[in-house]
Amino acid sequence: MNNDARQLITALHRGGTYGYWWVAEGRRSSWWEVGKATPIPSGRVNVYVGVHPVAAIPDTNSRGEAAESIYVRSQINGISVLNCLFAEYDAKDFAHDKAATLAHIDTLAPSPSAVVDSGGGYHCYWLLKQPYPLTTPDARRDAVKLQAAWVTLMGSDKASKDLARVLRVPGTHNHKYDPPRPVALLRFTDTRYAIAELAALAAPFVEPDKPHTIANGSMPAERYVAAALAGETAKVITAPEGQKHYQLFKSAAALGELAGAGMVDEQTVKDLLFSAIAPRAADTKNAANTIRDGVAKGKTNPRQLPAPRTSAHGQIVRNEDAPQVKPVGPVHYVEAKRQPISAAELQRVQFAPLKWIVDGILPEGATLLAGKPKSKKSWKALAVAAAVAMGGKVLGYYDTLQGEVLYLDLESNQRRMQGRLNVMLGAIPWPQHFYIETAWERGEEGIAMLDAWMEAHPNTKLVVIDILQNFRPARDPKGNPYDQDYDAVKMINAFAERHRIAVLIIHHTRKAKSDDVFDEISGTTGLSGGVASMWVLGRTPDNSGESILAIRGRDISDDDPMALKWDNYTCQFIRVASGQEASSGSARRQILDAMDEHQQYQLKELAAAVGKSMSATSNHIRRLMDDNLIERVGNGKYARIVQPVPYLRESAESRESAESRESAEAFQGKVSHDFHDAVRNESQYESHVKVTLAHQDAPNDRSKSDFHDFHRDSHSAPDLYIDEVETPAGVVFRIWDEMSQTHLAGDYATRNEAAAEAQRRMR
Repeated sequence: MNNDARQLITALHRGGTYGYWWVAEGRRSSWWEVGKATPIPSGRVNVYVGVHPVAAIPDTNSRGEAAESIYVRSQINGISVLNCLFAEYDAKDFAHDKAATLAHIDTLAPSPSAVVDSGGGYHCYWLLKQPYPLTTPDARRDAVKLQAAWVTLMGSDKASKDLARVLRVPGTHNHKYDPPRPVALLRFTDTRYAIAELAALAAPFVEPDKPHTIANGSMPAERYVAAALAGETAKVITAPEGQKHYQLFKSAAALGELAGAGMVDEQTVKDLLFSAIAPRAADTKNAANTIRDGVAKGKTNPRQLPAPRTSAHGQIVRNEDAPQVKPVGPVHYVEAKRQPISAAELQRVQFAPLKWIVDGILPEGATLLAGKPKSKKSWKALAVAAAVAMGGKVLGYYDTLQGEVLYLDLESNQRRMQGRLNVMLGAIPWPQHFYIETAWERGEEGIAMLDAWMEAHPNTKLVVIDILQNFRPARDPKGNPYDQDYDAVKMINAFAERHRIAVLIIHHTRKAKSDDVFDEISGTTGLSGGVASMWVLGRTPDNSGESILAIRGRDISDDDPMALKWDNYTCQFIRVASGQEASSGSARRQILDAMDEHQQYQLKELAAAVGKSMSATSNHIRRLMDDNLIERVGNGKYARIVQPVPYLRESAESRESAESRESAEAFQGKVSHDFHDAVRNESQYESHVKVTLAHQDAPNDRSKSDFHDFHRDSHSAPDLYIDEVETPAGVVFRIWDEMSQTHLAGDYATRNEAAAEAQRRMR
């Protein structure tokens, strides 16, 4: 037995007589005397230990049948003493994310004395200051009820609450996984609690004893109200993690109907529900607001008390099996409310690392994407959504965390969305887990629907709200504008943080200019205060036709704006520069412009073009190379790197889906027509070079042909792209003619040289 196992089991079994190992393979027990050395069963086996010690080794099974002790587990009636309360957390209850599970454990109050990583989740123990002996039937019954209530209070696995529970042993392995995962003691502190202290916290959740009789049936209203309070509170406590917020609003509205009828005090309802949600609420302020809004909604529809059932003789029928509930009165659950954390405690907390949906620019939480009308901000959001769904790059540069996407297009329709995706993605199989909805509820009800969505789609990584105005609650003309703006986005941010996803909210900027582009966001500063980060899409001051994307956020270290170019061919933005220079017409911007025209430059030529010294120009070039915007092509020359078209590749899921491929082939001809219609009026299209370097990253030849087939018939010019070919002399780059299905003559040392030749041939 390793030291971690010895330390934990010693704490769990003090004051007891016998403990036991439970080996899953063969369903065998190995009993030992507490205080004496015992080896842990070895081999490729799953080993568990009885959490609580027993007074004697049982010789019968749970049905009372005689059996060898080696095949008998402990039973509740055999437990002799309690040294802890426990809770078991399975990662599958937290979006299959162990980090999210551990983050939830970090919020528990009181903090567990010990935490064990079981491989698939975590086990938590709250150690007692003194052993609690189970010497009487009443003590045993109270212990059973206390452990069950504790599981409810802590929001853990409700199936793991029996006193005879066995849990995995630190120092062993969980063989349910391949490869097996180690079981480890993550934390062990000397923090211990009086059982009376823990019992007081769990008291609101202790299931009452079933009464034998009801005193009388002359006061149905009191019993009806009390039962409603107990029932709705239980729904909030036991709601699945993804449904907590939704259930809180529903229960508040239901009890608000009673408050509206004068059957119960409104503050009593609020206190009771807050005490139920506070231990598991990620944002207690948001929870309080949800309760407030739910009660307010319920009060508008006062409930009518149902008439009591009567017999044929007019006598009230009593329900002898009705549950007993505590009388309605003042509710003070101070213990359940969140307490300040000390700096020393905070130092020991291990938080899950920040999750980036788009690396470096889009973290978990709510992000406001603002821009003027017709600034293509919806196209920008759609490109981000497609990249996340397909595991591609944003702006041709930033990596994404692939997952499901929900796009709430609240000012458009499915036909328009289909047209945009036709232009953007073409005929390759579209992602199966990119969902589009054009109708959604506003405000708290909309958030409740999003919570329900996350429950059904736990792999969702991004939600897009297009636009904020059609999602936020209707404005109150008499209300405070700042508070209304703040609350509108804060509830969205709380939802995003609760599920550890990103929500991209599309909004407008005002006409008035400002020295700080973020001050141009329409509305009050409450909007910027309520979100995690902001994106503002605007034009460069030099009227070059490029756009500027300014980014600012709590967790974003580099908030320099970046220059973007709009690609009419794919209807997407491409990152062309970064840093403050992108918006000020700097030397690096001039270098890039010059290289657009002449393709290749020597250092001396670049210095002359921008009017800078050789040393200064060399520094600019080095930074441009670091940003992957230019490359060295040999002989002391430099050239622009043509940015690949994002997303023009199949996901693994799409490649494996025959159904998706058949669907793509079915509408291939239609897409060709739609694509031509979409771009034929664009002024820049005719001069656009149809060279796509993205094909070099294509997983197979099928994706190449899929891309070109859908528009080949619409254009007279051949479709050329760059192919990377391995020859005996090394890797070269050749121009592939899709029409003739042949390589054109000539090998090129760099992609840029091949692209230059392709451009010449296309003219």
